[in-house]
Amino acid sequence: MTVVVAVLAVVVAVGAVVTTVRIGDSGARAVWTGQVAEQPLGGSQGEPDGG
Repeated sequence: MTVVVAVLAVVVAVGAVVTTVRIGDSGARAVWTGQVAEQPLGGSQGEPDGG
């Protein structure tokens, strides 16, 4: 049981690091190239509610 929890914790930690690196990379690319999306890509945040 302890091994399963440890492996799960490592998987979650690696996923968090990968996500952080991807976000940082996309932000750096946007700054260095001057290309910033006018609307966020995907997700429900920031979408107009139509009213």
